[in-house]
Amino acid sequence: MSKSDTIHIAYGFHVNLYHSYRGDSNDGLGFGSDIRIIRKIIDVLNELNEKGIPVKGTWDTENFFSLEKILPEYAPDIISGIRQRVEKYGDENIIMGYNNGALSAMNDDEFISSIELAVSNKGGSGLKDIFGTYEPIVRPQEVMFTPSQVSLYNKCALYSCV
Repeated sequence: MSKSDTIHIAYGFHVNLYHSYRGDSNDGLGFGSDIRIIRKIIDVLNELNEKGIPVKGTWDTENFFSLEKILPEYAPDIISGIRQRVEKYGDENIIMGYNNGALSAMNDDEFISSIELAVSNKGGSGLKDIFGTYEPIVRPQEVMFTPSQVSLYNKCALYSCV
């Protein structure tokens, strides 16, 4: 296979442990299944890297419920696992929005606050707070994008991945 025949695959992982449509408990009915799957993803990526396969992931993680409340209590190893992948393998973190809110439904002030809090906040759950770095890219909740907010993305020096 020549260099021009190389196939590149982008792995993006959505980490959101808050589910309004089901129970929010650490079991199969709630976020327990999510924790199991995220741990497996980290393990598989690490195994591939250790075999010399240069994989890396892009993580969009909800801050308030997932990074600030649920993961520190039930699965702090996931936070440290992603942090280690960022440092060792170059995984990236992109913004989802601070509190699982629909960015497309927010007014200007709410949108800007959600983005700023997703980067850094007093609860320490911002991407910069935890991982030391982040990409200026937003993957809005449920990938809902409102074209009228393009000026807000520009104002916040962000890109949308929808």
